[in-house]
Amino acid sequence: MTETFQIPHYSFDEVVERLKASSDVLGVLAMGSTGQPSMKPYSDYDLAIILGKNAPALFTASTWINHQLGDLYFFSQEEITELLTQKQVTTDTFQKTLFDWVRTGTILYDPQQLWNQLRNLAPQDIQVNGIADKIHASWFGVNFNFAHNKRYFNSGDQHYREALEFRLQYCTYDLLISYFTLRELSWQGDKSAIIYLQKHDPEFLALFRQTIRQNQLDDKFHTYSSLVEKVLIGYGGIWADDDCSVLMKNAPVEEGLEWLRDLFSGQRYQK
Repeated sequence: MTETFQIPHYSFDEVVERLKASSDVLGVLAMGSTGQPSMKPYSDYDLAIILGKNAPALFTASTWINHQLGDLYFFSQEEITELLTQKQVTTDTFQKTLFDWVRTGTILYDPQQLWNQLRNLAPQDIQVNGIADKIHASWFGVNFNFAHNKRYFNSGDQHYREALEFRLQYCTYDLLISYFTLRELSWQGDKSAIIYLQKHDPEFLALFRQTIRQNQLDDKFHTYSSLVEKVLIGYGGIWADDDCSVLMKNAPVEEGLEWLRDLFSGQRYQK
């Protein structure tokens, strides 16, 4: 089975013209520095593309444009029409990101004014679904990882401590994303995160840099612990010993907590 193919090295303008010439393409949007004077030789190309009803059900593609990496994100005409009609987005999909993109991106092709219609929707016109659950899930995830990382650190077992070195690689990066999620800030990638923190929270950025650059496990874990505290302060905090928390499947957290509370108190015990 062929899962890749080699493409000619078209320029950015050539790629855009080929997209515009396709009867399947109903819109092209450039994001970030794509096509802008600020684009660097090491930047990537980011394009959002609206496809008509006869096009294949593409989601995303990774390719090369002018010898630079390019990411193409696809949306169906039906998806765009539904967003314009319902004016609702769900945070665990690309929908919220799409609204951020269309407000800050450069419209390159829009024969049916679909991009412009999305852009003209004011933020207060959009109902955002799932934020509370996403915030709770982020808070839960940070605490879950921290609780287990403390267990590994305090184990005294060499294999556990070596595994902790691996875990801290991704857990520390997850803290950066959780920082934005908990504060309901739009995640627009690593570079934007650095710029935001430089301006709004240089203390957090300095501690994050210190954490990822630590070489000794003891030092790294202690700075990571401080980073966890900073991420969660004012946003749920760190679990205390013996705390019980839950994640739910499309149901209120309170229902799960009540069920477990009754279970452990003996009220739901049946012989």
